[in-house]
Amino acid sequence: MPVFQRSSYSKEVDYNVISLFDPGLLVNESLTNAWFCGTPARYHADYISSLLKKFFNKQGVKNENILVFGTSAGGLPALKIAQRLPGSTVWAGNIQTIAFKHSAFPKMIPVLYPNKSHDDCVNDHLGRFDAREMLGNYRLIYFQNKSDKFHFRNHYLPFKSWCEHERPDYDVHFYEYDHPESGHGSVGKKQEIEIIHQILSKSGVENSWSTRC
Repeated sequence: MPVFQRSSYSKEVDYNVISLFDPGLLVNESLTNAWFCGTPARYHADYISSLLKKFFNKQGVKNENILVFGTSAGGLPALKIAQRLPGSTVWAGNIQTIAFKHSAFPKMIPVLYPNKSHDDCVNDHLGRFDAREMLGNYRLIYFQNKSDKFHFRNHYLPFKSWCEHERPDYDVHFYEYDHPESGHGSVGKKQEIEIIHQILSKSGVENSWSTRC
């Protein structure tokens, strides 16, 4: 560690790429997921989103040209970053929308929140662990593999149902696919790069995705 996942994609796309690693994972080698939640004193996802906003403003980058890519535990910090970048787009893939439903959550608490119980951690910092607390003026493109049954049932379906019934004005687009070989993992570099290009070029992703998965 640190491991900057998908950083190699920068060689395959004609866009600038910033790859982020959760600093919370450096605190203890036993941690596998931390959702950029930081510590009680500093929320890493919020801190990083502030830095990125200042950087993009200084460089003159328009928010509508920004794609924030997050899969699995990277989904929640991706949404937090997009909150500060109105007009941007998030691609979320097989993410945890409710972090405290994941088995890594109780393992994270004694390391990063040592003086808090499970309930206290959730109640005091819900905005860090629940996607429903991270809405904003951005577009969310949410891909979910139905073969990843845990995330499909415990994270995707509850969030989709909530959006459809409680937030009809939220700009979210859901795409379901069935790819047993990949499960919770990536469907492959080539296909992900193709989708990234389609999103940023605003050429649409519906038909190309459904015909391949």
